Amino acid sequence: MKLIHLCLTAVALALASPTVANAQVLIYKLEFKHEAGFNVEFFKEGYCIVPVLGGTGSILLGHEEGGRRIASTAADSANFFTGITGSGRRVTVLNAGGTAASATTTTAATTQAWVATGDVNKYVSLSTPISSMRVRVASSLKGLAIGSSAETGSVTAVDGSLGFAHIAEIKASLDDDLTTQANKAGEDLAAAVTRVQRELFRRGFVTETATTPTDPTTPTDPNAPTDPTIDPNVTTDPNATN
Repeated sequence: MKLIHLCLTAVALALASPTVANAQVLIYKLEFKHEAGFNVEFFKEGYCIVPVLGGTGSILLGHEEGGRRIASTAADSANFFTGITGSGRRVTVLNAGGTAASATTTTAATTQAWVATGDVNKYVSLSTPISSMRVRVASSLKGLAIGSSAETGSVTAVDGSLGFAHIAEIKASLDDDLTTQANKAGEDLAAAVTRVQRELFRRGFVTETATTPTDPTTPTDPNAPTDPTIDPNVTTDPNATN
């Protein structure tokens, strides 16, 4: 099975609003439910950290691989804003997406798009060491994450699979505790991301890092012939007397 990693740049950031210069942040807990697709194992959970007044945010995602719980971070990958309908209804939108690795003879393009929306329905009070504000936010958002790749030119997997597609349901719920803690500490977006990373580590997640195996030590063979140029009766200790 293939694991979909984030390719949330290009499209999402090209359409993103400028990041608002303020310290207050919102932290949403993400949950995913696989709806349809093949040859794919999608993320199960994560977090989205965004500026309270809208702009570019970051996404952290968790999955299990080989018995380990892996945390992945896509900085500046989400676009967060609130729109207004013709009837005056306020709707918050979280979107991300793009295309990674344009198709070549060896690599096929992978396209993803995430969109979740929710009605603005809750007042929250956010306090920092130097300021406070009361804002209306969406307590939850729902949407879809879709992605696919033909994997043209890719080496066929051991099990014979080629290509993938997925459709997953997204549910984002405001994490009141983490949001309150981050704002009370006066954290900006980057610091809030670090806070959420620590929360994932506390729950047993680790970062996905490449490891370089070391060369094994050659064991000593007691039956191997000795170097004939070395006199076993002569010591190499400069303080010793032969």
